[in-house]
Amino acid sequence: MSSFAIGIVIGFLGAGNFVFVPLLIYIFKVPTRVAIGSTLFIALMNTATGFVGKLVTGQIPLAATVVVGGGAIGAWAGEKIHRRVSTRLLRAIYGGMVAVIAARVWWTIFGLDD
Repeated sequence: MSSFAIGIVIGFLGAGNFVFVPLLIYIFKVPTRVAIGSTLFIALMNTATGFVGKLVTGQIPLAATVVVGGGAIGAWAGEKIHRRVSTRLLRAIYGGMVAVIAARVWWTIFGLDD
């Protein structure tokens, strides 16, 4: 039930996938690597459908789709690195990324980037 609710948030806002990792690890006791892999798959499905929808309706210039190729190569490289990193370090990196993103959001909300 909670995954369904989080799925609705992700679909509605186009973000929120970061909630799944701690939920899976700490509430459902899923191993860290499995939790990260699962959320990456969910993000892939969410972004792929959004990208195709916007591309088909002409909201994205065709030339900008090169970014998708770069993202795919980066994802492949990240997966190779992911295999060699300890679970503890993966959690620390993930937490750091969420903290940086949260700080940036608050920075923007309070208008400090003007």
